[in-house]
Amino acid sequence: AINSTLIIKGTDRMKKVVKITAPQEVADAYRMIKDKIDYPILLHDKWAFENFLTMDGKIDVLLSIEAFSSPGYIKRDGAITVYVEEELLKQLEDQAEKLNVKRNTLMIQAIKNYCIFRGKEIGINFEWSF
Repeated sequence: AINSTLIIKGTDRMKKVVKITAPQEVADAYRMIKDKIDYPILLHDKWAFENFLTMDGKIDVLLSIEAFSSPGYIKRDGAITVYVEEELLKQLEDQAEKLNVKRNTLMIQAIKNYCIFRGKEIGINFEWSF
């Protein structure tokens, strides 16, 4: 769900504040990466999503199960707030449609992939349930 729009100082591009409901383990890992790697928070968000689009990312089979009642559904009990340029958000929506998943699911996958990549750089090997 998109909560609001804001202008980030020093840029002329509008950013949307997007709240992602994600598995708690992904939310915790992303918070840890942001705490340990000293980049501006907005860069983490931008890189996570741009990398996913550039790498032609795939969605984990279990994560692609989006119906609560389906066997294998991964509970999304965590929250991640990100700041995304409108143009990038549109690209994510288009890619989600191509992959036949919701934008939220694609964004979870992009963040998970980013955590794996950045974690390796700083010696953290996350153990995922999916």
